[in-house]
Amino acid sequence: MSFLPIFFLCLFIVAYQFSLPNLLVVYAPNSSRAIDLYTQKKPHEGRGLNQPSDAFAPQDEVFLYAEAMYNEDPVENRLVAFEIYGPVNLVSNVTLSRTGTTNASGIAGVSFRLPWPAEDAEIVTFGVWTVYAVVEIAEESVQDTLTFRVGWIVNAVSLATVNADFQPQTRFSRETCVGVELGLRNIAMLPRNATLTIATYDNLSVPIGDIALSDFELEPGDTYFYFHCVLSIPAWAELGGATVRAMAFTAPLADGGVAYCPEMSTVFSITWCDVAVASVVPSATAVDVGDLVNVTVRAVNEGFEMESFDLRVYCNEIFVGELRVVDLAPSEEREFTFVWNTSGLAAGDYAVSANASVVLGEIDVDDNSLVDGVVTVGVPVAPQPAFAFPMVFLIVLLASVGAMVCTMVLAFCYKKGEIKREKSSYSSGSLVGGSGGGGFSKPVEKSDGSALSSRFPVAKSREEKVSYPYRRLEVSSLRKPLVLRPKVETFSMKTLERSSQKPKEESSSNSSSVDPLRNSGSSRPFVLAVIDLSKLRKK
Repeated sequence: MSFLPIFFLCLFIVAYQFSLPNLLVVYAPNSSRAIDLYTQKKPHEGRGLNQPSDAFAPQDEVFLYAEAMYNEDPVENRLVAFEIYGPVNLVSNVTLSRTGTTNASGIAGVSFRLPWPAEDAEIVTFGVWTVYAVVEIAEESVQDTLTFRVGWIVNAVSLATVNADFQPQTRFSRETCVGVELGLRNIAMLPRNATLTIATYDNLSVPIGDIALSDFELEPGDTYFYFHCVLSIPAWAELGGATVRAMAFTAPLADGGVAYCPEMSTVFSITWCDVAVASVVPSATAVDVGDLVNVTVRAVNEGFEMESFDLRVYCNEIFVGELRVVDLAPSEEREFTFVWNTSGLAAGDYAVSANASVVLGEIDVDDNSLVDGVVTVGVPVAPQPAFAFPMVFLIVLLASVGAMVCTMVLAFCYKKGEIKREKSSYSSGSLVGGSGGGGFSKPVEKSDGSALSSRFPVAKSREEKVSYPYRRLEVSSLRKPLVLRPKVETFSMKTLERSSQKPKEESSSNSSSVDPLRNSGSSRPFVLAVIDLSKLRKK
């Protein structure tokens, strides 16, 4: 029994004579083996199994560390193999292999600098890199994997010129402002601050505007951040192609800042853009409701660029029509015709106007609208039939003829009645007076031997003056009254001698008759009126 302690003591002395690397360490089968691969990018260096590391910029030096452990204790003096793979691409795939030995802390480390070839450097270098670390502990291999991204830590991913509504626009006029939209991305795992500088140059590379912003903070991740600014275009800027350039720095250059990424640039045009409505001409100035009116609009391009725009026509506030004007060359004029249907409109005056939409970069917009011409819309008159005028004329003619016939009939009837009354008077002897016969006598011889015409009645010893007033006949259908005048003939007769004896013809029955000769008291000529109703004169 005393031999065993001596044996173990001797064995211990022998083992102590050998160095530690020559010792064979035997691990229990149920022990825990582990390796952890990480980089220098604290706090996101990739600690833990298969964890990613923070990003690296081009040509950065990458330090790789592998910590070997057994039962959470470091394993010293073990070989660790490292293998590095660059991003897969069609130009050149990078593959590196390294080895390292763990130290007393169980950590083995290697390093390398990211390549940056002269050609296609971004294709070869940018992307996700993968690193493998393998160590053997007690005849068992353990492995860890780490990935990291290589690229511009803060990168300008987009640059565009925009208008006031943040919509893309590439043409701007002098004495206006150009909007700039810069898109940025931070591929790191920590926020980064950047100093941004944006400048514009005209066609002769003369700087015409710039702006700088310090401490622009960018959150990490794949999110894009957009920076907007507005730069003025002076009146003296050269027309033609212009350039916007944007840069991002780690700090102001006066404070030792360096560029995060290469500058980014885009182009835009400094030009004169102007479209106008030259004239608006309606085909008619007075129409009836329901008629069609053609409205001719003449549009002109007064700028230096080919333009496309919308052309609209209105009558007062009523929309008539719209069309698209495509590729109107500088100084070119075109005419367009719109059809306006006036159906359903109220009667009145309508002002005709046209409007051209504002093109990109246009400043002078006053001539884009024009009111030129007034159309009077009236209520249509009912059409007259073709026979209306002849019918009216015929009616008037018949009425006139009827009135004339009626007048002639009335005149004839009146004349006939007068003749009858005259005949009755002559037959009764009432023309000259006396109830004796007839009132007419034989022709009386004159003193010169001639005789009076037998057609004139000769007064006897006692005569009566007969007066026939004018007869007036009014017919309502005539414009002027018809006046019937009897024809009067006068003549002088010799003085009749008064007889001292009373005429036998005189009787007591007509003693009341008046003798004009007796009443006159002397002999005098007298006038005998003879009415000839056959000769009437119309006044």
